Amino acid sequence: MTSSDRITPAAALFLVPPPLPLSAAEGALLIRLAFSALREHFGLADREDSPPPEGLLSRPAGAFVSIYHDGSLRGCLGALRPREPLWQSVREITQKAATSDPRFEPLREGELSSLSVEISVLGPLEKLIERSPAFIVTAIRVGQHGLSVRHRGQSGLLLPQVAEKQGWDAIRFLEETCRKAGLPPGAWSEDGAEISAFRCVCFHGDGAPSCGPESR
Repeated sequence: MTSSDRITPAAALFLVPPPLPLSAAEGALLIRLAFSALREHFGLADREDSPPPEGLLSRPAGAFVSIYHDGSLRGCLGALRPREPLWQSVREITQKAATSDPRFEPLREGELSSLSVEISVLGPLEKLIERSPAFIVTAIRVGQHGLSVRHRGQSGLLLPQVAEKQGWDAIRFLEETCRKAGLPPGAWSEDGAEISAFRCVCFHGDGAPSCGPESR
């Protein structure tokens, strides 16, 4: 049996584009820029007066920034289709995640020394047209795909690592994405619901000069 024989028809028909092929060095720079943005927000540093990053970091790309304090989430926000270069949108998203996530109190200066940051750079969203459960369970790859649901004027998104950490299957992942959008868990199967999948690459750091990427 060849490798192509082992690919189910659903998986073969539903291909999700990859994110930008960022290097470990580029990921480390994004982490450094995120922490720099936090220090600037608290007036602990001036904005760096250096040439803006070039290459892939100069391209617009969707991104989410998750901020953790002693391992507990303290803020997570993102932008799906920013017009700014990736490096600039990461700075802006970081400051918003620290101050404007409605689920949390704004970050305090005293927490800075115990923070870690996860940056997820998103690839293009691919619409999921087929809605049958049989297709979904083979097309959506938990741990590799993130999901977005738009319906009834509401929207919700969950990153790939969320479903992987929670141990959800594909259907539960869809249901939880609907809940994130403020919709009933079965809303994904309704007419008019727009479901999209995406892949992302993640970088983790606590202000150290380097970190490694993890493709999702």
